[in-house]
Amino acid sequence: MPKKKEPEWIITKGQRSRWEKEQRRKRIAIIAGGAIIGIVLILVGVAIWQMAKPEPPTLVGIGIDPAIPSMKSGETLDLKAVKTYDNDKTKPINSDVVWTSSATPTATIDPITGRVTALKEGTTTITALWDGRSATALLGVVPTTVLQVGSTSFSMDDYVSSLRITRAMTGYDPSMIADALVTSIENSELRKQLAPTVGITVSNEEIEKAIVESWVSSVGGSGTPSYAEVQEQITQRLKPYEITYEQYFKQTESGLLTEKFIEYVGGQEVPKTADQVHLRGILFDAATAVSGTPSATPTPTPTDSGSPAATPDPAVIRQTIQARLDAGDSFTAVAQQYSKDTASKDTGGDLGWMPREIAAMNYGDEWAGIAFTLEPGTLSNPIPLSTAKTNTYYWVIEVTENETGRTIESTQWNMLAAQAENEWLTQKANELNIAIVDDALTPELRTWAANKAAEPFPTT
Repeated sequence: MPKKKEPEWIITKGQRSRWEKEQRRKRIAIIAGGAIIGIVLILVGVAIWQMAKPEPPTLVGIGIDPAIPSMKSGETLDLKAVKTYDNDKTKPINSDVVWTSSATPTATIDPITGRVTALKEGTTTITALWDGRSATALLGVVPTTVLQVGSTSFSMDDYVSSLRITRAMTGYDPSMIADALVTSIENSELRKQLAPTVGITVSNEEIEKAIVESWVSSVGGSGTPSYAEVQEQITQRLKPYEITYEQYFKQTESGLLTEKFIEYVGGQEVPKTADQVHLRGILFDAATAVSGTPSATPTPTPTDSGSPAATPDPAVIRQTIQARLDAGDSFTAVAQQYSKDTASKDTGGDLGWMPREIAAMNYGDEWAGIAFTLEPGTLSNPIPLSTAKTNTYYWVIEVTENETGRTIESTQWNMLAAQAENEWLTQKANELNIAIVDDALTPELRTWAANKAAEPFPTT
């Protein structure tokens, strides 16, 4: 049977014309509709942007860039004044700034351009004035070398870097460790120079092992990571503090070398046993009542609670404490209630066992001398906390027991060994004519360095 033929659709000329017009109308409608939608979206977006548009930043003051500059004598430096805003942004101030220097013998500054000329080593405060506002910068004119140990020299950058590393790793304020770090740098270099003479070495394997152990101890977890893994982790963690892994590696090496020197010297000069006393004590403030209430009467009288009232005479407070003990109050209770010594207050004033050298190291020679002459069970006379004329703090202590040839506790032995090692280093430096020079690092430059090291770490 033949296949049925499909009908043919024939479009006349007129029909084609109408069809094409219809298609054009549809395309125009689609284009127009898209344009309308686009316009609506743009308008909505503008409205949303206007609604969410942030408030312009508020000018809060002016600053100087850099804030803590350093220079060498004879150098020049152009300082810039900037506007500071509440969004932590800054904008340069290009005119109408008046500049001054507080110490023109150290450095002068052009009052209009802000160009500084360093004249001699020291520090000066640079002040910028603009539109009724002011800003200051502490400028340091620093020597090329600030420390010298034998033939090894250290620059101001070395010193500031050490301060920043110590700050990052310990949290200490640089101003609190500025002096101690000078001694630390000098002793660290002395150990490096003296190590070959006593056969002390620190290998890379020891350093890597110590780094891994320290990492595992700090982060915890199961298993032991490889050194490469730890190195990568530490490198990333150090970046925000501007500390390189090489610096961290050298710091670890220095720590291990110190430990070995302390063991070496301590083993030769510090015994493992010593005569010791077991002590307890109460630290009180003679300027206030033992209860902590300021005295309103010059004549000491017992308070309702039985605690001594304030008196400028520490002997009176000592008598009141003794009276409470005689009345049956325990030393522990009295110390817990009134002692100002936060380290021993919660343990009832218990100071533990200690040899004479530790007593002197922690509390002073006078304190140690009294501690080792007291009869057990006897309350000492008041012992001043310091020799300052303004001191109002005093100790009263009591020996509970003593022992001849008692083994020195490990922490105390390490303290004695560290002290002996410090003295040994000084002695050896003198014997071998290793000159230690730090005169260039004056108190004012140490203060400048501490301020420089305290600058904020960069944000990430």
